[in-house]
Amino acid sequence: MTSASRRANTEEDFEDAEAGFDAGFEVAGDFGGAADALADDASVEVLDIRTLKPLDEDALLASAAKTGRVVIVQEAPRTAGFGAELAAILAEKAMLDLRGPVLRVTGYDVPYPYWKIEDAYMPSVERVVDAVRKLLRF
Repeated sequence: MTSASRRANTEEDFEDAEAGFDAGFEVAGDFGGAADALADDASVEVLDIRTLKPLDEDALLASAAKTGRVVIVQEAPRTAGFGAELAAILAEKAMLDLRGPVLRVTGYDVPYPYWKIEDAYMPSVERVVDAVRKLLRF
C-alpha cells in the first residue's frame, strides 16, 4: 500500500480474520465514525483515499475484492464528483468481485450552502450507515 491511502479496521482488528468483511467504503473526509456505528451489524473496512492523483487504484480494487461491497463517500456534489470516477473504475475493473451495486453518499447537487445549513448538505454518519445497511440487504 502506498502513502496515498490509509486503512482502518483491517482484519487484525477482528478476532476472526477468516470471516472476512461485510462491507467496505471509500471516503473523502472523516467518516470513520460510521464504521464504529456499524460495529454490531457488520465488519467494515474503511479506505481513506488521500490523493486523487496519483490514485492508489490497487488499494481500491483490493478493498472491493475483499469486501465485495462498496459505499463511496464524498463531500462534493454527486454529479461529476470524483466518487463517480471511483465507481467507474470499480465497474470496469472489479465488477465480478462485487456482490451489490456501488453506492455513493455525497453532497447534494446544489450550490454549497454556507453558514447555518452547511451541516445538512454534508454527508453525515447517519447517511453513510443507512447506505451500508441498504447495501448489506442487497
